[in-house]
Amino acid sequence: ERLEIVWEAQLAAAPEGPVPNVAPRGGLDRQQATAMVKHFADCLFKDVFPPDDVLGVFGLAGEDDRHNAAIFGVWQGALLHLDLGENALVEAMLEGRVEDLFQNWCRQVAQSTISPRAYYAQQVIERGFAAIDWDN
Repeated sequence: ERLEIVWEAQLAAAPEGPVPNVAPRGGLDRQQATAMVKHFADCLFKDVFPPDDVLGVFGLAGEDDRHNAAIFGVWQGALLHLDLGENALVEAMLEGRVEDLFQNWCRQVAQSTISPRAYYAQQVIERGFAAIDWDN
């Protein structure tokens, strides 16, 4: 029952408006990528996972919920606390290098003294960036 209440609360807190469609690899244009990143940043700000159809774009489609939570925390640290830039993420999506960008940002978050998400980044690094399910 508690899980159902928490799930309903997350759905209610999810950003409003249509979820940008996930285009096939190489089929994403700048407008779509920008919309997806803005939607994802809004989810990070509201501390709710994005919809299932975009989880893999951001490495969050794995089976291990704790590991997914750590990955989500790294994204929060990078985009919300260190303000590493939505534009950089849009460019990485267009160029097919989101995974590389994530690893770079993860290292920056892990070394951060201002992000409360540094612990999550350290966990992801200790696992050697393993078990991250990317759709790319």
